[in-house]
Amino acid sequence: PESAPDAAEVEQKVAAALAGYEEMADWTSNDEPLVACGSPDEPIMAAELSPLPCITVVGEHLVALTPQLKRQKVDKEQVQWLPAVLDSMVEATMQKVVQIKKLSPSGVQQLIADLQHLHEVTDALSGAGIGAASAAEDGGAAGGAAAVAGGATTRLGETLKTLRYLAETQKHSRSSRQWGEVHMEYPRTVSEEEWPTEKALRKALGLGGTEEWRRFS
Repeated sequence: PESAPDAAEVEQKVAAALAGYEEMADWTSNDEPLVACGSPDEPIMAAELSPLPCITVVGEHLVALTPQLKRQKVDKEQVQWLPAVLDSMVEATMQKVVQIKKLSPSGVQQLIADLQHLHEVTDALSGAGIGAASAAEDGGAAGGAAAVAGGATTRLGETLKTLRYLAETQKHSRSSRQWGEVHMEYPRTVSEEEWPTEKALRKALGLGGTEEWRRFS
């Protein structure tokens, strides 16, 4: 039988593909919001951007796993490797993300586009894993594949939600400064697990609230 992918090996491939990701010029190349053609008042959003090439490579590494998931006969062990592989990919990616030192308005939209791409690939693989387990009529394996949605996919989804919120906060903060006003941000609930990532992103976006009192559980 075909051997299951090794999570550590996948993490190494992702780390190699993302070498220097945290230092890319895309994060700060334009410190003003990008403007869409014909719409000078509307910034280009993540939906209009393509993921960076290195992120596409990471997605291709994951998509390459699809044939193993789509086999009609899949045993329990082969399905159970999927959560570990996706978790390793997300962990390697997030280690790079939290090392980004500065994010301009256009830079944060690029980061959203990147993570959205990985979220879509991860979500698709999660569905393929559940389908493979169901085809094998293995309830335990199906449950293991379904757990991916509560792990890697959810982590990426929560990070995207945080990024979109912080991007809007950065936008309002900059606008307030232009008018000589002080932008007031209301405290928001952040879990213990999510706080280190949000704290790093806040710093990169030039936002306040990086003190410990900003963390709520």
